[in-house]
Amino acid sequence: MKKKAISFLLNGTSLFPLLTLFLIIIPLAVFINPGIVPRYLGNSPITTEFGYLDLEHYISIANNGYQTKWLTAFYPLWPFCIRLANSFFQADIYRIAILLSTFLGLMSIYFSKNVFSRIALQQSYASISTWIYTLSPMTIFFFVGYSEALFSLESWILIGFMIDILHTNNKEKSSIKIKYFQIFVTCILIGLTRSTIAQTIFSCVGSFLIILIIDKQININVVNKYLLLSIVIMLGTCFGYIIYGFLCLSEGHSFLEPFLAQKGWGKEFGIRPIYFFTSRSPLIDYWALYYPFLLIFNNLAEYSIFHNRFELLKKCFSKNLPLTLVYPPIGILYALFSQKNNRRINFLPSQKNIKSHQNEIINSQQLDYLFWYTSFFALSHSLIVFFTQPYYLNGLARYVFGQPYFYVALSLFISKSQRNILYNPKIFYGITVLISSIFLIKHFIDFGNAKLLT
Repeated sequence: MKKKAISFLLNGTSLFPLLTLFLIIIPLAVFINPGIVPRYLGNSPITTEFGYLDLEHYISIANNGYQTKWLTAFYPLWPFCIRLANSFFQADIYRIAILLSTFLGLMSIYFSKNVFSRIALQQSYASISTWIYTLSPMTIFFFVGYSEALFSLESWILIGFMIDILHTNNKEKSSIKIKYFQIFVTCILIGLTRSTIAQTIFSCVGSFLIILIIDKQININVVNKYLLLSIVIMLGTCFGYIIYGFLCLSEGHSFLEPFLAQKGWGKEFGIRPIYFFTSRSPLIDYWALYYPFLLIFNNLAEYSIFHNRFELLKKCFSKNLPLTLVYPPIGILYALFSQKNNRRINFLPSQKNIKSHQNEIINSQQLDYLFWYTSFFALSHSLIVFFTQPYYLNGLARYVFGQPYFYVALSLFISKSQRNILYNPKIFYGITVLISSIFLIKHFIDFGNAKLLT
């Protein structure tokens, strides 16, 4: 009976995740902490116990521009949107920012359903991905006036255009040019919204190279498509920053001030092995460090060229997935020292079966590039925070789980590998959504208590 209930929820209407969010999670959070309502309406102080919220800085930029250098760490498109909306409605700018981010966040969720349905092998996989994304602990950022909602919407639009390109026949030259132009413009907007140059270059170059490594017989036309797509994405993002750089110059700052300003936010390059064992911050930040790695390495284990190197991580997923997801080092050690035979999985299926399964899942590898791009994008955040945060990994979950890229890669991975790693997938996904929802409720409560959201 329980399995049927979970199956109905996961496979049912795509409105269920949103209904759960608005009819269960938010009301429950408000019941626990009524202070959420006045805070959402702007009737409580903007500052937190730590002295500020990012929204305060966005409002300051919207009203007064970049008066100090350290504010250049906040990119200009979101403050511009806040100022533009405020000029139309002439209401409290705090409420305008929150309502605008809520609207864009809901649009982002709407676009996500469309993307998941296009990349999933089965409708059930699309429904699972929609549940996980909609009830992500970081969905809170859609409702607090931060730039996450705008950036997520732009990212979903970009991913949708990328799918169009990857599915387009090379003979459709006129439509291809339009699609590449759409991607270029979208990447300009992304480059004006968040600092993503390093992440974009890492993702594009990494995706292109890994595909060349794992598929020695790839068609030259496909190679050219991936190469052109990578170049257009990188150029668009860089052009977006160039616009911002000249804006910084006009405000009396350096062209590279947004990068230099990171030092004022406590960023410092270094290698800190302690992060392999603790994030020194909430557990969800620790998960955000490991999950992109696990996703990439387990997918690499599907290919014979990498199988021997990553078989251990494959066993982590197949033998003790819950343990690995809760605390990855223990899961890895368990797989390393466990002497039990895994009778469920043949870790090295024939190349013919691998090829057949990949063709079935990703339509003759048309979406292979998308998996690597989105997974590397999530991984890039883990690497950046790992090497630049001197004291803790606080905020990493916001960058990994608060953006679409991890969820797209996860959705593609689920479609491709679910049968190999999960014994009771419906129960597993049900528990995942439940845990995620509990974290989300906690974050709404923290918002009402004016605690710092990172």
